[in-house]
Formats: sequence, structure tokens, C-alpha cells
Amino acid sequence: MGGPEWSAGTFHPRCGQRVVLSEGRTVARRSLADFNCGLVFSSTPLEPGRPFIVRIDSKVNTWSGSIEVGATALDPDLMAELPLSATDLAQETFVMSGGSVLKDGHSLLELYGTDLDTLQEGDTVGVLLNHQGELEFLVNGESQGVAEASPPPRLFALVDIYGKCVQVSVVQPPLSSLSGPRPDRLRFHTRCGHLIKLTNGQRTAERRRPLDEFNNGVVLTHRPLLTNELFEIRIEKLVAKWSGSIEVGVTSHAPETLALPATMTNLRSGTTMMSGCGILTNGQGTRREYGHFNLDELREGDTIGIVRRPNHSLHYFINGMDQGVAVHDLRGPIWGVIDLYGMTVKVSIVDQDSAEQPILANQADDGVEEEFESSCDSLTFHRRCGSNAAVINGGRTAHRPNALEDFNNGVVLTSRFLQTGELFEVRLEQMVKKWAGSIEVGVTTHRPQELDFPSTMTNVRSGTWMMTGNGVMHNGTTVLDDYGHNLDRLGVGDRVGVMRLADGTLHFYVNGTDQGVAATGVPEAVYGVIDLYGQASRASIVSRQPVSAAILPSEAPAPSTRPLRFHNVHGKNASISTNGFTASRPRAYGEFNDAIVVTNRPLGDGELFEVLVEHTVDRWSGSIEVGVTRIRPEELEFPSTMTDIDHDSWMLSGSSVMQNGSTVRNGYRCDLDTVRAGNRIGVVRHANGNLHFYLNGEDQGIACQNVPSGIYGVIDLYGQCSQVTISNPREGDLEDSVDSIPPGCHSPAKTSAPPILKHQFSSKCSSSLTLRNNNLNAQRLKKSHGHALLFSSKPLEPDSVFEVIISEESPSSSGCLSVGATSLDLDLVEAVPGGGGGLADVGADTWFVSGSQVQRNHELLKPLFCPNLQWLVLGDRIGLRLTAENSLRLLLNNEDLGEIADSLPKRLYAVFDVFGRTEGLSILSEGAAAPDTAPRAAPEDARFLCSDWLHHSLEVASGGGMHTSSTLSSPMAPPPALEGPAIEMALPPLAFHERHGRNIKLSNSRATAQRIASYNQGVVVGAHPLTADLIFQFRVDRVNSRWTSSVALGVTSQSPESLSVPVAALALRKETWVISSDGVFFNGDKIGECGEWSLGADPQAGQVLGLMVDVKGNLRLFLDHKDVGILAKNVPPNCYPLIDVYGQCEQVTILEYNSMCVRVPEKEKAEYEGEEKEDSLASLRYIDQSISEDSLLLQSIVLARANTCEYLELCSTFKRQLGLPDGFFADSQVGVCYCEVCEVASEKGDTSSHPDFWPPRGWCAFELRRRPTATSSSWHTAFVQVAASRLRRCLDRGSPPLPAGGRALALAPNIESTAENASHKIFFDFGSRCKYKSQVGFELLIQPGSYQVSGTDLAQRWSTKEKGNLLLTSLLLRLQPLQV
Repeated sequence: MGGPEWSAGTFHPRCGQRVVLSEGRTVARRSLADFNCGLVFSSTPLEPGRPFIVRIDSKVNTWSGSIEVGATALDPDLMAELPLSATDLAQETFVMSGGSVLKDGHSLLELYGTDLDTLQEGDTVGVLLNHQGELEFLVNGESQGVAEASPPPRLFALVDIYGKCVQVSVVQPPLSSLSGPRPDRLRFHTRCGHLIKLTNGQRTAERRRPLDEFNNGVVLTHRPLLTNELFEIRIEKLVAKWSGSIEVGVTSHAPETLALPATMTNLRSGTTMMSGCGILTNGQGTRREYGHFNLDELREGDTIGIVRRPNHSLHYFINGMDQGVAVHDLRGPIWGVIDLYGMTVKVSIVDQDSAEQPILANQADDGVEEEFESSCDSLTFHRRCGSNAAVINGGRTAHRPNALEDFNNGVVLTSRFLQTGELFEVRLEQMVKKWAGSIEVGVTTHRPQELDFPSTMTNVRSGTWMMTGNGVMHNGTTVLDDYGHNLDRLGVGDRVGVMRLADGTLHFYVNGTDQGVAATGVPEAVYGVIDLYGQASRASIVSRQPVSAAILPSEAPAPSTRPLRFHNVHGKNASISTNGFTASRPRAYGEFNDAIVVTNRPLGDGELFEVLVEHTVDRWSGSIEVGVTRIRPEELEFPSTMTDIDHDSWMLSGSSVMQNGSTVRNGYRCDLDTVRAGNRIGVVRHANGNLHFYLNGEDQGIACQNVPSGIYGVIDLYGQCSQVTISNPREGDLEDSVDSIPPGCHSPAKTSAPPILKHQFSSKCSSSLTLRNNNLNAQRLKKSHGHALLFSSKPLEPDSVFEVIISEESPSSSGCLSVGATSLDLDLVEAVPGGGGGLADVGADTWFVSGSQVQRNHELLKPLFCPNLQWLVLGDRIGLRLTAENSLRLLLNNEDLGEIADSLPKRLYAVFDVFGRTEGLSILSEGAAAPDTAPRAAPEDARFLCSDWLHHSLEVASGGGMHTSSTLSSPMAPPPALEGPAIEMALPPLAFHERHGRNIKLSNSRATAQRIASYNQGVVVGAHPLTADLIFQFRVDRVNSRWTSSVALGVTSQSPESLSVPVAALALRKETWVISSDGVFFNGDKIGECGEWSLGADPQAGQVLGLMVDVKGNLRLFLDHKDVGILAKNVPPNCYPLIDVYGQCEQVTILEYNSMCVRVPEKEKAEYEGEEKEDSLASLRYIDQSISEDSLLLQSIVLARANTCEYLELCSTFKRQLGLPDGFFADSQVGVCYCEVCEVASEKGDTSSHPDFWPPRGWCAFELRRRPTATSSSWHTAFVQVAASRLRRCLDRGSPPLPAGGRALALAPNIESTAENASHKIFFDFGSRCKYKSQVGFELLIQPGSYQVSGTDLAQRWSTKEKGNLLLTSLLLRLQPLQV
């Protein structure tokens, strides 16, 4: 008897709650939303010698852990309830988890075999009950040894699709694989050329830097080759730069002892290589012409193999064809060798089985039983085929190896009959241009074992229907001349298929599109057939499921109704969240590419794929790229950027339209490099094949034509763009768009339909709440400070997220938002309870999170459940998810924080207590973006609401108190909203709009505009219209005498949202007034002179310019606070200020509002404790417009602390590069500079509560965020320098960690006295291209009496060993230029 029989096996219908079985119960997939509940079992018990093996089809990086495999004595049919994971099973259950084996959940073998967590997609795992009754586990076909010597005789195989593993399928290796002891599957040895990178379980080798280096790419097999063992590789990637290509051969040198040469032909012993078309032995040519192929002419997808025969002769096989004897009498152990030389960059080892090895045995005789003939198997090609064809890849691929020599005899049939409604579809993978004609597809009643294969299938005169070109032939006779898409025009990647329906009609499909009825009365028992004719040289079967019901010929395929999401397969630096609607690049400051995301399904004709740009960073050049591709996400080998793809892709990059990586059009109307956060970008393919891009709902015109259907939307999160969210319009809502408008012309604007909203707030809420926008927004009345209860309008749906965003807040209030779910049935109550005690007094069972604890009514369930919700700020998102198991989970900024409670009632309403700091909430539709009024947190910005913050924040809280004001705060705090008779209205914030010239970089909360290149493209516009009689003024910060001409300023009635920013301000042509060096211009035409002042005079740094439109519509110019006069009249109200940072002017900064009478706000009494030297400022109620010297001094103090210092801006840039979450810092994000310039401009005063305090001169301070209710006014101020690598740990803990060994922490009132703790880090400024030596430290408060003092004056030192007596108040940064 031979080896053990092999059972194909299926999964048991009883499986985990999150598992879906398909493909005749041979494929199991777990929901991506959960990491467990993924148990599957074999349908029958294991039989001795019959392994049960599965292949890992899909993995994700969302979870930890991976697949687990085992066997259990439990019968799945008799189990009362399936556990969450395999390790929870008992009663004689054996599970291999990681690299160990567990029995009934307890460790049996600690170090057993290969770690299953390291397996990749395509690897196999299994379990075997051998003939001796022992239990073994298998990894990639290799036994890991006996795991249990005496298991029960009746065991079911089990697989736990756990963690990262999301899909597995049962596999069926050939009989020969179990006929005896099997060697390791061939892989490459880890000792290889120094440019080689091994992946795919060491079965793929790639040469790094292929455009810079052409050699040092030698790889060997990890073990010697066996007799008659085929070592075959496939060429995956070539480059066209070098001459020469791959070299293949064998060597008698073991990889462990071989000194690897730059190229293998340099070896002078024990080595045989094929190079080009010759054979070299020990580096010397022995055969100049060998075989029918030249290795230097092979293409991507070609295969090369070697075999040593029992007679010790070495044979080469190219694309499956034996090239004859290369070397005779080759004895001893030999290792396979590949030299990735010259053009060849990447190869992979090809798995072999009996279906792929006609080279090791002749073609099977007609009477041999076929392996692929089970009607329930997946569809494969029959290995008996035309004389010029060969079947490889487990029967899934057919090719014509000698495609350049022969054009016919390439007929291939399926291995079984086609089922009714089953689509037999192939994808073209390789073509040659030498011949005319191409692939032909159809069906035949002839069995492959009996067919006398013709040169072309249209020569068969019975039982055959074929589509050839664009016609249909039956039994060699044309029956339809003009049927469908011409198959001769298909290219690589196109798909063609055939299906027989239940009514006997035959339909052909091209790229998934039904071409209509081709024939009627076709019998049931037909085989699928393809003819690899002419140009078509290789095709592979596309996996499809049979149609469950007959489709009538008249029925058109229904458009996809699945919501448009991002696919879970994406670039390595991308991350998908919010149920697939949001894509981000988490390390946006560290990575700028490798973040391509693709839609989960093809776009329909006229369907708008639109995303909202939610976050950008200012570190990189370039930005988002948008487009479409015909490549399925599962088949896309994601490059670093999408414009590297050289086929089937259309992208918009900047203002260039690119097709297949090449630019086809420059100067497109939409420039994606100017896109900013808040903009919407979309793409549509219309039914006529025209591709349009949309910006903020406005059609930008035709970008490409003749774009085929079946395209996927693509986003490349490149450069500055770091996060987008899909906004889903209705399908077909742009189908009626006008396509006849020429490119570049303005087409009627079309806005996308809003996303469908699943959730609303209930109108039954507390009287102190106001609902707006169709109950999507809720706001607490300004004068209401009590608890305000807010409910969902409908009960929570299982596995649906009810998410809200904080849209309004009151930073001065105490208390925080509470969130939960209640069993109160709103349909049965007329009014909601008063809620005087918050959610605990709803009147029904309510489970909620308040602060950091979970309560049920008044009962405390979990004291430390999550980060304290008091840290929630404007823009934070909080959500609830009721699972199918009736447990309630909390989500915070897309992070699942865990289970609030379980075993809950099925009917629960979401409930919120809008209390304290939180004043308003807005509902986010499933997958919608945050409203514009509440900007979302950046993906890398975890604020204080991260999973590890809770522990450290408790340590800070136990320190004995906190204070509310920093010693390093500005002498004049940011003013509150102005009140009183001088200015009655609330003034809009001063900032530039995000839409600006290409060469502009905004900083300082968009109050500073810097031109970073050239002399033009520097137009900036104010974010808000001018207020009548209020001066908009700015200061010229930096000039460069290299250029001529200088700054221009003016006003425009055009909204920045719709403004197309020109090269210079004078190019604006709609309701725009500009003051330049040559005069005053209206819509580009000169209307007057500048009066007594000319902007042509070289501006000096520090010069202040201003504009004002008075209530009479007069435009006035101000120079250094002096009114130059009226330069234009009849200016409409609500104009926006604009500045052209042109020529010599390189940087400007907006200054405080000024008017004929501007109020200086008074401070509260408590704000002036310890600030006697500023008391006199409170009496300055008004500043006269004439500006005295004293008032100018006062303004210089304010400006010195207003973040306009270049050194402060540099330190702020360094702070951003440190990657610290904004949540650590005070809301204002304002830094205080202690450089020499700022110290001279500001009043010197001691603001500390300790007499021995020296300001940190030469440093910049950034105030840290602290709890607003705690005070520590009597604590002393000190400083400490720390290493940059320990900075985040200090912020997490809220204090510097004490040194090891019980040593005291060294502090000082003078920061220079702590220099021994410092470590210097090199900082590179991308703007100035300069390097700086950096130091970091903290200002902190220390409890009096908890430290010891040594030294005097500047050398005074403090030391402490106590815990909880320190509180960080400010981050300190210092930069010193490196001498070059």
C-alpha cells in the first residue's frame, strides 16, 4: 500500500458567531470587527493518516495574535455553546497556539514548533492523527513532531481564526506529498548577498537599490536539492537599466561556509551556472549555445527551473520546457543558486505538485485518472491540453511557453463540467505582439480525456460554442457577426468569461460586463474552454461562486448597493478606521508615502467618489493624489506612490493628469498640492468614458477620455495630506453631468448629496438643550449650568456605532460629559426626567461612563475603566457600540476602550449628560466626517485620551495638588472676548485663510505667512471679512533685498472658499482693490495713486501696515499706525483683506485689532497675584489712535509675547517634530520666548513664587495642560533638563522619574545649573536647511519642604527623593546653531 489517503475536507456547519462559511464550506472568514468568535471544526472526525490542513488566505494588522489549530474530542453538534476562542475548550482538547501546545487550556509543551504568529498569507497549518495514533501538527507541510502520544481515538480538527488571521481555506495537496517522509519545502538560505532582502517566508528574494547596484544578489537554497526535485523560480520584477540578467545554477558549496562573491560566475570550484544562453562551470564557459532560450531575454512571469536526474545529469527547464542535459555526472550534495544580476530584481520560488511537473514525468496517458475531476472541486484547467500549451500553478494557470515561435495549438479545457450559473472567467496575464488574433473562449461537450485537440478550437465541428474576436461561432460556423466587445483588443489584466444559465442560454462576459445572449439550447454537460491563440500566451482562472438562481437574459445587472468604503488591503503606512470610511497615515511626520488606499468595490457610472481632507501636515512637499485604477485591491502590489503603477491607472497629481505613470496633461484646473484641510475632492467616471475630478463639489472639467468601466477609486495619502474620510453621495447622482464642456471650461457646479444618516437625537430631551439641523446638533443654553440629558431617537442597533463629536465647549466650566445607554423607553414617556443628579437619576436602568468610572445608576461598577473624560476637548469623538452579544463598548477618537457592561437588555437608547465643559454635541453619520465647526484630532494626536495615560495621570493626581497658572506664562494673558461700549460685537479671530498662494507657508495659528520660494505666488487672504471701522494691520517680519518691488495689500469681495488664487494680487479681476508700488488698482486697472506714501520704498523689518473700510465704504491705508488717507471709495461691506507677500517682502504677521478706541480688557483680581508690576496696565482702558511712546512700549510687550519671534517660531517647529500630542499642552498652544530680543522688548519682572528664580534666558517655554480645578499657588518654581528620549515618559507620568538606585532628583531655580542631565539632539530645519543643537527641559512646581538646598545664588541646587511632590508646568526648548 502507498501513503495515506488525503481527505479534501470541509468545515462543520457549526462555527463561531463571527464566521461566514463559503465555497461549499471550504472557506471560512471572520468579521474584521472582532478578534475572536472565530472557531471552525472539521465536518468529520480525523482518520489515521489523513491530515486536515488549511491555508491562511488573509491577515490584517489590526489585532495581535493569529491563527490557532488543534483537535478536540468534543463533537461540534453536541456542544451547548461555542466558546470565544479555542483555548477555552476543555475535555481532551489540544491546541497549538503560537509555538506551544495547550491541553484543555493549560500548557502541555512550551517550545514545540514554528511560531504560528509568524506565518504569512499563503502558509498552511494542519493537524494529523498518524497511524500510530499520535497527534502531530503540521506547518507548511512539515510535521512539528508528536504533540500528544495517546490522544483520544475520535478527534475533530479545529481552527481558531483569531486576531490577525481573518480567512482560511481547506487545501488538498497531492497524494505524493504524503507518500513518505517529506523534506522541507524549499526556501532561500538566510545567508545571501548583502543587497538581498528575503520575504514571503524566505521564498521571495529581492535586490535592494536596483537602479544603483547590479550585482551582490546571490541567493542559495536552504538545503541540498534531492534527486528529481525541481527547483523552480519565477521572475517577478525586472528593470531596464542594466545589461545582463538572471543567472541560475547549482553549487557544491554549503551556504554556511561559502564566501559569497559579487556574482556567482566568479567562483572557481564546484559551481555550474547558466548565464545568457550558455553554461559556465567554475567560471569557465563549457557550452556556448544551450537550449532554446536566452536568460537575458526572459520577461516578468517567466519561470526557470533545474533538476538533477538519477543518472546525475543536470537539466534546465524554462517556462516548463526541458532544455536538455546541461551537465553530465554531477555528483554529491548540491544547492540551488540564483544570481539576481543586472536587470533581474525580484524572484520567487514556485510551488510544485504533480499537476505542475510534466517535466518529471511524461504527459499522462489518456487512461490515467485525473485529479481535477470532482464536480465539487474549485474550477481548474485539465492538464491534458494542446501540444503547445501547459497547465501550471495547481491547475489555475495555462500558458503557451513557446509563444514567440508558435501561435496556435493552445487549447485548454476545464477539469470538470461547468455548473449551471457558474461563471468560468479567466484573466489575461501575458501577451506577445508578434501575432494577429488573441484569446478565444467558449464551451464544449467534449471531454478533455477524449478530445483530439485541434490547432484552434473553432475547427471543432460538433458540440462547441466559441466567442472569437467580436463574433460567436457554433461548430466552426459563424452565427453572430457583431456580438460584443472585440476580444482581439483585450490587454493584460482584462477578463473574459462564459456562463450557461438554467434556461440553456449562453452568455459571454468581458471585464464583468454581460455581452448578452450568444446562444440558446446549450446542454447542461459542457466544459469551459479557452484557446490561447495568437497574442494571448498566458491566462489564469478567476475564482467565482456559482449564481444561486437563474438570471433572465433581459435582466440587467443591478448596480452595487454596498456602501463605498476603503478596502482592508492598503499601503503599509496607511490605516483604515471608522468602519472603513476613514483613511489616515498615522506617522504623518515620519513617513510621507506608502499610504495608498483603494475603494472596496468598483465605482458605478456617474458615481461620485468623494473624500473630505481632514488633516494635513506642513512638513513635506506635495500632497494628496486622487484617481482610479482597474487593478483589484487584492491583486495590487502597493508601490510607494500610485504614480509608479505603469498600467490601468489614471491619477491626478498636483495639476498633472497621469495615465499609467506618465503625464498626459499639465495645467489641469484642479491643483491638489494646494488642497487644505476641509476641502472635498472627488472623481467620477461617466458612462461615455470621460473622467472628471471635483473640488468642493465643483466639476473641474474632463481630465481623461476613454476610461474603461470597472474602476476602483484610489487615494494616495502623500506628503502633506495625512487623513481623509469618504462622504458618500447617492450612486448615479452625477450621471446627468454635462460632458460636452471642453476641458478647462467652467461647468455647472454639482454638490454631492449628503450621506445617509442612521442616527438622530430624540426631541425628548432636557429643556436646557436646543436641537438644530434636523436633530443632528444639540447645544446647551449659555446660562444653563446644570445637567442636560440627551437621548438617541431610536434604540441602539447591534454592531452599529452611535458616535458624536464635541462641537461646543466652555473651557472655564468644571465637570464633564457623561455617556451611556439606558433601558428607559422614550416611546412610553411624555417628558424626560429632570436629571438633577445626571445619568444616575434617569429613572430606569442606565449604564454609563462618568469621569473614568462606570456606573449602573448609583452603583459603582468599574472605578478605573478609561481615561478621564474631563480631558475631552473640542473635536473629540465619543461613541457607543452595542454588540450582537448585548455588551456595550465605548469608543473614543476611533479607539475601542473596552466593554462598559455585558448581558444588557436588547432595547437600549444612547444617553448623554451635556454637562460642565461640554456645551454642544453633533452626530456623526456612519462614516461621516466631523463638522467644520469642530475640527477633528489628528490621527497621531492621541491627546491625553490614550490607553496608557490613565495610570500615569493618577500618579500626578496623587501628588498633592495642582496649580492653574504657569510661572512662564505671558505677562499679559490672551484677552477674553471684548465687551463694553467701545466694541459691542464679538470680533472674529485674526488669521489667514487656508487657501493661499503656492509658495506660502502659514504658521503661528495661521497668523504668520511666509513665502518659502521664488518672488511671487504669495497671495494670502484673511479668514474673515473686515469689520467696519476696525483696522486690519500686519507687520513686515522679514525682507530680502535680492528681489525688486515689494508687498501689496488690499481687499476683495470674493470669498476665499471659492477664490482661485493667482500668481499675484493684481491678477484678481472680481471686486478687488489692490494697493501696490505703482498705485491703487481695481480689478487690475489703475484708478489712483498711493497718496503721500509709496510702497516702492524698500520696507524695513518691523514696519506696520494697516487697512480699514469705514462705515461709509471708504478704504483707508495706515502706515506705522498713521492714517495715510482714503485711497478708494464705494467699497462694499464684508470684504476680505488680502496681502501679496511679493518681491522683497518674505514674511508678514497679523497684529492685534486696532480702531479709534480699542478696549484693553481688565483682568480678574486673582490674575494679578504676584504681578504687581503689571497692575498699572489694568488702568489703561483705552489706547488713543495717535499712539504715544508709552502705548507703543505697551504694544511692544504684547507683540514680544505674541509668538512673532523667529526664534520662537523655530522652537515651535522643533516641538512639532518631536511628535508630542497637542493634548499635553494648554489650549492656547502659545509659547513664550526668553531670547535676548524678546527680553529687551518686554518688561523684566519676577513672576515666580520663590525669591531665588532666574528666567530661562535663551529658552522657549510651552505651557502644559493641567486640571482647571486644582491649585498649588504656594509651591516653588524649579527647572530640570532631561534627555529628549525620556521626554514622552515624563509627560505621561506628569513628573520627571526619580533616578535609579534611590538617588535624589537634581533640580535648580536656574536651568543652567541642571546641564549635567541634558543630552543634545540634532534638529534639522527644513525651511532654512540649517542644523541646530537642541536641549529640552521642564519648568515645574515643587512642594515646599520636600527638597534640600545646596549651593548659593546661580549655583544653587535642589534635590528630592519624594514622590508626588512635583508638577510639570511648561516644556522648555533651546536651539543653538551648529557651526559648519
